[in-house]
Amino acid sequence: RVSLLPVSIASERNAVRFAQNVSPKFWKMHRDLTPRDANGRPKFDSVKHLTDQYKELLSGLNDLTRKHNCPVWKTFASPFIQLPFFITLSLALRKLVVEGKYQQELMTGGHLWFTDLTTVACDEFLKFNTADPSALLLPLSATSLALLNVQLAFGDRFPLLKKVLQLMPIVFLPVTYQLPACLFVYWVSSFALTTTHILVRRQPWYRANVALDPTFQRLGAAPDVEVKEPMKPEEGEEAGGRL
Repeated sequence: RVSLLPVSIASERNAVRFAQNVSPKFWKMHRDLTPRDANGRPKFDSVKHLTDQYKELLSGLNDLTRKHNCPVWKTFASPFIQLPFFITLSLALRKLVVEGKYQQELMTGGHLWFTDLTTVACDEFLKFNTADPSALLLPLSATSLALLNVQLAFGDRFPLLKKVLQLMPIVFLPVTYQLPACLFVYWVSSFALTTTHILVRRQPWYRANVALDPTFQRLGAAPDVEVKEPMKPEEGEEAGGRL
């Protein structure tokens, strides 16, 4: 995840350019190209009319992204590149436990409360491991961090997508809680890094110097201070005479 941070930063910079240079012009173009009736609702004469208008809209979007050098795919490059790493490492860790080749090492290779990395929170479907209640700590931590990341990332925006992403960890609980603890060690570390990145991304110094958001003043830039003209000699003499 740390090695992929440059990809995340590049996606953020692209998203900033898109939001500030392309998005306002795109939505204005969308309003201009969408015919409306007397009530303000979209109205198209035919299906061909609809498709022609949207072809023109997409063509305009492509022109804007080329002009400002912020293609849409660059914004989503980070999650698409990170997803294969996440899936591959998760499958590899599970395979280590299932095949049993390194099972003895994993049973004693943990730390603190998690010495046995092969233990599971649920032995069967919704049948919790009562012999080791601490096995629930890692799954609960991973689920909580996943929900927290969705809340921090979306805030009040895109409420429908936000609800779907918040429901996914809860819906898959009966399945994920049957996975070994070594998987949750990786997931908790990964989700914690994501949480840290989101919180750091909100800081003005990060947005001004890393994300290149022009709404924040760059560090080291000269502040906007009003410079007064020097007093003329005669004005100084007159002022001194009055004193």
